[in-house]
Amino acid sequence: MDYLLFFSSDILHIYLGRPDKYEVEFHRYGGRIRLADLYFDKIQGSELFEAQKIDVRFAFRERPDGELAIAALVPDLAQTGAIEQKRWHCFRIGPDIFRDYMDPDFYEWTRVHLEGEWTTYRSPIHVIGDALESINAITQVFVDKKLFRVDKGHLLRLVPPLSNHTHAYQDAHRELYRYALDAIDKLCLKDLNEKRGFSVPNLDEMRGFVALKHSFPLVKDTLISALKKTAKQRGFSVHSPRSKPEPFPAFRTFFSDLEQLALGLNALLCSLEVAFSLGRNRARALAHLPPHECMDDTETCPRVKSRTVTSVELGVLTNANGVKSDVLVLAFDDGSSVGLAMTGNVADFLAAYPMDASSLTVKIRLLEDELFSEIDIDEAQTTSLVAAEIPQKIQGQKITHCNICEATGEYSVLPHRFLLKTHLKSGAAFVLEPTWNIGHLFDASGYISAALEPKDLHLQFLYHWIPVM
Repeated sequence: MDYLLFFSSDILHIYLGRPDKYEVEFHRYGGRIRLADLYFDKIQGSELFEAQKIDVRFAFRERPDGELAIAALVPDLAQTGAIEQKRWHCFRIGPDIFRDYMDPDFYEWTRVHLEGEWTTYRSPIHVIGDALESINAITQVFVDKKLFRVDKGHLLRLVPPLSNHTHAYQDAHRELYRYALDAIDKLCLKDLNEKRGFSVPNLDEMRGFVALKHSFPLVKDTLISALKKTAKQRGFSVHSPRSKPEPFPAFRTFFSDLEQLALGLNALLCSLEVAFSLGRNRARALAHLPPHECMDDTETCPRVKSRTVTSVELGVLTNANGVKSDVLVLAFDDGSSVGLAMTGNVADFLAAYPMDASSLTVKIRLLEDELFSEIDIDEAQTTSLVAAEIPQKIQGQKITHCNICEATGEYSVLPHRFLLKTHLKSGAAFVLEPTWNIGHLFDASGYISAALEPKDLHLQFLYHWIPVM
């Protein structure tokens, strides 16, 4: 225990009370405190940053009286700023307070973080977040709506009970209610039911979790029972004056409830996968694509169809005006190769003042054979592709057909662009999406007043892998 110092859990309220400055993430055994991203960027490099910097991992440890203390890693505390160290000093408690009391969860944390043991445990908060993202991905693909109007980032801000009594337990479920029940979109449920020819009379008049129960009856035993418990405990917290708080193992019970909710959401996820014949990984990849409409590709497809990819390289091509474009070079088993680059009305775009992002349209084109010698193969970018496992996934795959897909989106990517979706015999696909290196320069209206030269513009590829399942 030489690497740990103990503190009252009240220290956490200082950081939870300033979400503009700090992020506090919890799991069953403990959590982590660090500067919020925006605040970090704001003060980085300043004297204030040196005084306030913090990134501390901690564990919960139950005291003999049932209250919670926290154990923080000494190396993390040593790296915090002077202001933060003074704060922690005020909440310091000695190890003698625990006497010989055993907290199995705390000792599990020490085995992993201090003794280096491997663990397969995942916090139910993360499991729930992953399940919600996958559920929302499937529903977005089919009805263009999220079933739960919440994402994993929201859920990571969920605060568990920090005191072991009934009011703390009820208040934690009140917060969970916002993420699990208030977030249910009944319009999405209605569209999903119509999509699969399933009728639920009077769905509009039902509460969210009741509508969910009738729409997916096979998951009612796992998911609905967990949601009912949250609704009940939240009711104690908000609907009427409460009775006096009583001692209760709130922290441990709440995480057990979260584990049951995670099981229920994964049961719902499996039901959606079966109902729509779409695996969660493929759904998440498809949902990550921008909204688009596809058509057959009559230019690229004849050159690549029925060929098997043997190698993949990434290069850069600079045109006569100095504009750069990424080039993806695919080599095939018959000895042929193709280069895929980008083209657009760049000259008109650069000539306008102020430059309007929506005036630029970028398409993917086949590179003429005579330009192959001008490609500067970028080993660093090719290495990054390998790290993302794009070449490994494509090599050895036979291409069946291609689509050109028109997409619109944010200025930071490209407002008007055409994607190339290449389908493989395995059922997987990879997508090339044009983007650029100057998206951060545009204002909220999509204009840029800075003077740019052609050499300042680099059209770049985003790569999307769409797995089979």
